[in-house]
Amino acid sequence: QAAFVRALRPSRSELAVFAELRCAIEEFAGERVPITGDFISGVARTAAFTGWPNARVIELGDPVMADLAPRIAGYWGDSCQVTVAGTPRRGHERLYQASRGALDLAMSLIRPGLRIDRFDAEIRAHVAKTGFAYPHHTGHSIGTAVHEFPRLVPYETSAFQEDMVVLVEPGAYDPEIGGVRSEFMLRVTATGCEPLAAFDQVMAVAG
Repeated sequence: QAAFVRALRPSRSELAVFAELRCAIEEFAGERVPITGDFISGVARTAAFTGWPNARVIELGDPVMADLAPRIAGYWGDSCQVTVAGTPRRGHERLYQASRGALDLAMSLIRPGLRIDRFDAEIRAHVAKTGFAYPHHTGHSIGTAVHEFPRLVPYETSAFQEDMVVLVEPGAYDPEIGGVRSEFMLRVTATGCEPLAAFDQVMAVAG
C-alpha cells in the first residue's frame, strides 16, 4: 500500500501504477506472487467498486482504489485503501470519513463471542447514518484461501473466536462522487483485535 501511494499520480495509467506496486510486492517476497483484488480509478469505476486495472489514464482528482490480496508461501493477505490523485472532488471526504469511521468502529467492536450478524448490522448502520451504503460483505476470514468461513455478512450467526484472522472492509459509494473502501487484516485477540501489517491510509496525494 505504501508503494501504491508513492506510485500514484495523474497522467499515469492504472496498469503502470499497478505494475510498480506489484514489483514492490514481488521484490519483498523474492518470487512471483499471485495477486487478486481490485485496482480501479475514477468516479464511475470506484462507485462500481470492483474491477482489474486497464489502460485508463488517471486524471487529477480521481479516486483510485487499491484492494490488494497477494499470496505468499501459501497464505493470502489483503488490504484496501482509496487515495485521490491530487485534490479530492467535492463530497469525497464524506465518503472517506464514512468508510474509515466504520473501520475504526469495527476495530473497537470485534472480540471473541460477538455474533457476526450483530457486528455486521452495527457497521452497516454506522455507514447508513452518514447517508451512504455498501452492497458487498463487511469482510471475510482469510488464510490458505482468500475468502474463508466465516464471512462477515448479515445472515452469519457464528461468532468471532480468538486467533481468527479476518478482513474488515466497509465502504461508502455514490455514483456522483465515487467509492471508498477501507480494509485492514485483523487478528482476534482474547479481549479485542489487533491489525496485522497495519499501514497508513492516505486520503489524497499531491497532484
